[in-house]
Amino acid sequence: MKKLFFLNDEIHQRLVEIPSENVIVAWSFPQEKRIWYDRSYVRREYGNVYSLKEVSELLNESEVAIFDYIKRGIISRPFKIYNIETKRPLRFLWSEKEILDIRDKLYDLAPKNKYGEPFKLKLISKGELLSKMRKDNSYYIKGEDGSFVKVWKNI
Repeated sequence: MKKLFFLNDEIHQRLVEIPSENVIVAWSFPQEKRIWYDRSYVRREYGNVYSLKEVSELLNESEVAIFDYIKRGIISRPFKIYNIETKRPLRFLWSEKEILDIRDKLYDLAPKNKYGEPFKLKLISKGELLSKMRKDNSYYIKGEDGSFVKVWKNI
């Protein structure tokens, strides 16, 4: 498990992991305090954290373009973590949900023809994006209930 992770829509930093007690002690950046979590719950429910460089690679956009979208208000400002001891700001981080939202906003902004179909679109599909974020060789399709379901690919 990585040192930084999302849990319950909040970014956390793992401070201590105590396997014998099934406990993870983490710093919650939004709440600005240490929180004790059940280790098995964290391992089951945590989400990955992505840096600006990773987001730009996932979305096939430059880092400058992403900062421009933030500056213009097209996408919301991501969470900025800080040094726990000094409170000095360090860097921006995004969750999987935020990256999927950015992809949707960029799709909506794409130029459309007279039938409302996008053209000259270099955006990656949601299924491919999920596959890249989760670093696996499977493909995701949208299920009947709207959630994404993993489908294995033959390679």
